[in-house]
Amino acid sequence: MEDLVREVVGLAFKDLEEAIRRAGVVGELAKKARKALQFGLDAAQRYANNEGELEGLLRGLSGRFITPNLGGDVIRDPAVLPTGRNIYQFDPNLIPSDAAGERGAEIAENTLRHYLAKRGCYPENVGVVLWGFETTKTRGETIGQVFHYLGVRVRRKGGSWYPELEIVPLEELGRPRVDCLINICGFFRDMFPNVMALLNQAFEKVAELEEPLEMNFVRKHSLEALESLRAGVKDEKTARRLSRARLFGPPAGEYGTKVIPLIETSNWGGEQDIAEAHIRSMNHVYAENIHAERLDDLYRSLLTKVDLVSQVRDSHDYEITDLDHYYEFFGGLARSVEHLSGRKPEMLVSDTTREVIKTEDVGQAISRGVRTRLLNPKWISGMLEHDFHGAQKIADRVEYLLGFAATTGAVEDWVWQGVARRFIFDEEMRKRLWENNKFASIEIAKRLLEAVERGYWKASEEEIKRIREMYAEEEGILEEGI
Repeated sequence: MEDLVREVVGLAFKDLEEAIRRAGVVGELAKKARKALQFGLDAAQRYANNEGELEGLLRGLSGRFITPNLGGDVIRDPAVLPTGRNIYQFDPNLIPSDAAGERGAEIAENTLRHYLAKRGCYPENVGVVLWGFETTKTRGETIGQVFHYLGVRVRRKGGSWYPELEIVPLEELGRPRVDCLINICGFFRDMFPNVMALLNQAFEKVAELEEPLEMNFVRKHSLEALESLRAGVKDEKTARRLSRARLFGPPAGEYGTKVIPLIETSNWGGEQDIAEAHIRSMNHVYAENIHAERLDDLYRSLLTKVDLVSQVRDSHDYEITDLDHYYEFFGGLARSVEHLSGRKPEMLVSDTTREVIKTEDVGQAISRGVRTRLLNPKWISGMLEHDFHGAQKIADRVEYLLGFAATTGAVEDWVWQGVARRFIFDEEMRKRLWENNKFASIEIAKRLLEAVERGYWKASEEEIKRIREMYAEEEGILEEGI
């Protein structure tokens, strides 16, 4: 089959119709094959056409006009080709793109399938993390995911800048409409006010549908919230709007949560401290004519309804263990849900860096990140080529593991043991770390001991003894040197 595909694609460059005949497809399949091959041919031709690069450079140096065009990843969006034009990052009015809508629907289906197989039912509410930079790179895959949960489509009948929402009938959807609680970061708030308005409109539309509550969880939860909101909000219109509000984030002027400082400083007593820090940071609602209003009771109530927490990994540059923001938002949201409801939500990461989207639980995602980065000898050597900074980045990732352990409970013993063996018990590696960055070397030992003390690593007495001895030895040397 692979040989046939290669032959057909190669033949398409010479004679498209002959390639279709060689593929042996007819009727509707032939139309689809022709469309796919033509798209590939056009993309290949535009990829090969780089003549505009020198021309664009010369025009710029001469102070002349350079034709603008969207920039970005040529694999995700071939529309950025050909090169040589004056690129801009994105047009927020075109988000979500058609491709992002389709891929977002695939993410949603993957997560629902996973939950259904494990729990035997559909989740009523999915907690979704929505970031600004992820949205610019994927053109809105997470937004497409949310729309698919709700059972709505984006249509641009009046032109690409005027999106309209179309309700997908329950008969076509084939399942209940799943509610969502969306956590946004400050960058998303500042970059995409139009998308926030579209999301709020989607929740409004779905909540108004006269459908059975067991088939429309948005309506079900909105009606439940309305009863309690009426007691505290005199205006019925405002009460209804707030009952359908699902976008929560940091207060105006802030961009993240207070979770990271707690992990960095070890200044927290128990996991409830992390949950409360996350809740206090993210309990500000963003709805129509309501901007960053603190509604703690409403947010806490919605958190208790979350069954599953989802996040997208959109870049090859970072595994989820490479950024503290993953445990801050994704882990913080899950920890808040468990803190208030007493139930541990399913935690799923969808890797959209390839054509085929892979959805896995958070434990698998952490394990892959540790194996491919933190414990990978080639990655370590690459880091240590950079004096001071390299060892610090290694220590940072050990700190992030502690953040994941505190927020997800998904860091297994072998991970901590692997870190200890690689960076503490290996004398040659210890020496390299010490020469690169003495403070980072001590920090790694300190984090391992903290993992033991907090119950995240069931280390042996011998392992604990060796780490403590190393920590005391290096700290003593450092103090004497200072």
